[in-house]
Amino acid sequence: MLPLSGPGTAGARLAAKDAVPAMPSSQVSAAAIAPASANAAHRRGFAQLLLSVLFLSSGWPLTKLAIDHGASPLWFAEGRAVLSGLTAAVALAVFGRLRLPVRGDWPAVF
Repeated sequence: MLPLSGPGTAGARLAAKDAVPAMPSSQVSAAAIAPASANAAHRRGFAQLLLSVLFLSSGWPLTKLAIDHGASPLWFAEGRAVLSGLTAAVALAVFGRLRLPVRGDWPAVF
């Protein structure tokens, strides 16, 4: 009868072939965290999608109600432009990219 285990046996060769190579602890923790962070990223992306749909779809009914109550469409156009400009300025400031235009660009700004 052949031995089932030992350094030169078929069982030892199969076990060595199927063995998972050792990884450094930093790679092990990153590999263990990856599925959870991917799932969290999908949930975060889905939440952002839902908020975008909610905000963008509420614009038309709110504008219609305001105009029915006497607001001017011109005020809404101005409000959108000001809100967009403020949002862009805040986003640029947060990322450290808010800059004044160079002197040659001032005629295009004003």
